[in-house]
Amino acid sequence: SANFAAQTIQIDLSEYDFIIVRGKSITSDSATDANFIFPANTRMQALIAIGTSGELKYGGNNKEVIIPEGVERIGAYAFANLTALEEVVLPSTLEAIEYGAFYNCTALKKISFSDENNLKIINQHAFENCDLQGTIDMTGACVISDYAFAGNKNLEGIVTSDTLLSIGEYAFANCNKLTTITIPESVTSIGYSAIYRCNKLVTASLTEESQLTNIG
Repeated sequence: SANFAAQTIQIDLSEYDFIIVRGKSITSDSATDANFIFPANTRMQALIAIGTSGELKYGGNNKEVIIPEGVERIGAYAFANLTALEEVVLPSTLEAIEYGAFYNCTALKKISFSDENNLKIINQHAFENCDLQGTIDMTGACVISDYAFAGNKNLEGIVTSDTLLSIGEYAFANCNKLTTITIPESVTSIGYSAIYRCNKLVTASLTEESQLTNIG
């Protein structure tokens, strides 16, 4: 089913191989004419990926987007430069957010999960130059790549767990309100200037069992 409210789009693609939006039939062949693009893979199968570089992407102006269960990957630049977007709800099936997926979404303040958090990979520039606020949950993450959260000036903290293996270069650069980071013992590599110009950062904690072998 599909529910289109004034500021919210919520779609369950498990029963469709195309979606009708504002009188248009949206498929992988006709997506270039649509404001809202969520292509399904095959009839009776859930969407596996949303947006890939050079292919399909979301082009609407909604303040909130709820990505449906079944989505495993958000492709490169899928939501990039959407300056109206303020909140994204991610599905429990999501495992990867690709290069620049939410890059320069300057009003994006909140990301949350509809159920449990299984997100493993936050790729380069994924949330760079957004306006994420408070503390966000990245407890499932294995990799936080280069510039992943750079430029989020109101971000105060990120919750991680012992699944995290690496933090990329400039991953949290210019996060001016970031105050505390705990590096799980599982992290083996921290990239160059990962916390560059985090002016309010007071504590960066390592445990005695830390496996960290490389700081850029």
